[in-house]
Amino acid sequence: MESIKKEKLVADIRVAGVATGSILVLHSSMKSIGWVDGGPNTLIDAFLEVLGSEGTLLVPTFTYGEKHRNKPFEPETSESVTGLLTETFRKRPDAVRSVCPVHSVAAIGKHAHELTRDHLYNTTLGRYSPFHMATERGGLIMLVGCDHNSNSTIHVAESLAEVPFNYVPTPTKPSGRMLIRQKDGKVKEIQLTEFTGCSNVFARAEKPLRQAGVIRDGKVGKASVQLMKGMDVLKVLVQILQKNPDWLLCDNPECEFCPVRKEFMGNYRPSPGH
Repeated sequence: MESIKKEKLVADIRVAGVATGSILVLHSSMKSIGWVDGGPNTLIDAFLEVLGSEGTLLVPTFTYGEKHRNKPFEPETSESVTGLLTETFRKRPDAVRSVCPVHSVAAIGKHAHELTRDHLYNTTLGRYSPFHMATERGGLIMLVGCDHNSNSTIHVAESLAEVPFNYVPTPTKPSGRMLIRQKDGKVKEIQLTEFTGCSNVFARAEKPLRQAGVIRDGKVGKASVQLMKGMDVLKVLVQILQKNPDWLLCDNPECEFCPVRKEFMGNYRPSPGH
């Protein structure tokens, strides 16, 4: 099998529409790209070369699920559950990782510190989270070999649309209390203000986004990619979610989140003036 070189990746990323100096949120499937010479670090290096010294690359380094349940989040050591590239990315010496017990984000580049530093004091994937701030600064989103089920900015849209169920706890998050191990070794308890939920039907978002003309298709290696402006994504989806808050709730009766949220929406009555 012929390997894909960094030079090929750089060329593909540029042709796909990523410009020097951009802020880019990357969601990716390494295996979809093909055999990359040098592995995930080569792909990361290719993106950073395209973005240049004025650009910034962000990836999800989430720590939800059984593996991390009931354990304090440790920014320096907690493993990312969102793929090989993100785990490789967070370990790089030039990477900055936000402090968030479930939805941390790692970034490299000019705005890395600015976009990640206050995550603990804001929503996990909502207003003022790193992905929201990236969109506010004109950031792009690229999906490499994956669909919109991996597009975490859709959770930002749910938050901005103020879907009522974002504040509904679940059996595994009954209180929203989470633990973080600080640099001095002490464990701190924090309170989540929103409960980010299921993304199993976020692929539904692709149709209205395409109808709005905000998706640019391309290729990186063997992988199909979608590139879009984060703000365009939010404009399209917030409008839909304000009219249909439960549009992105799945139908799986075993889902941890959606049956509880559907039941809540069935009994929900907006307050006067809402």
